[in-house]
Amino acid sequence: MEYTQEPENSAELLKAQYEKEAGLGRGIVRNASYRKERNLAEFIDPGKFPSDAIAELKPVKEGEAITPERIKAAESASLTISFDAALQILDFKAISSQVREDPKSLEHLRGSLKEGFDKFNQVGKAGKLEDLREVAVAAFTRRSKDTQGLEKLDPAKLSAWFGKVFRDAYSKIAQKEQAVASYGSVRPPAHQ
Repeated sequence: MEYTQEPENSAELLKAQYEKEAGLGRGIVRNASYRKERNLAEFIDPGKFPSDAIAELKPVKEGEAITPERIKAAESASLTISFDAALQILDFKAISSQVREDPKSLEHLRGSLKEGFDKFNQVGKAGKLEDLREVAVAAFTRRSKDTQGLEKLDPAKLSAWFGKVFRDAYSKIAQKEQAVASYGSVRPPAHQ
């Protein structure tokens, strides 16, 4: 999505665009922090998100001017955090089945994955697959994983790969939601 500062675009419109782009990333970080504070299954760890991406999502201060560049940076940061969250979920291995869980938090996490997937599709359809490739390469580099395969994928395969990552993470959370629902509610914490 292009963000231009045309005469008819007011400061309020730019602020609203910024808040919209930053909302996805902020919501994921907020949910990760909530889960960590309450000792829920750490599908996502807020400490593993790139600090530079989190810094781009800061709330707008009173009187602060929002530029199209800042909106673009918030979009990129939200993409980075949502993709990172999907990878963290796929990497997560439960150490015990006696983990407390919060159904609302899982629902929010699942919704964030869907929103992240939709955002990746939107950016990809806008012809910015190289931006998405950069997000993936940076995420893999942070994890010390080989990025050569990503760098060689043609656009269709890259798009399909992103879809698979988000669908698999979404499925993992949906399965956990079903397990929690069938158990009845939140489990007590495990004895340590």
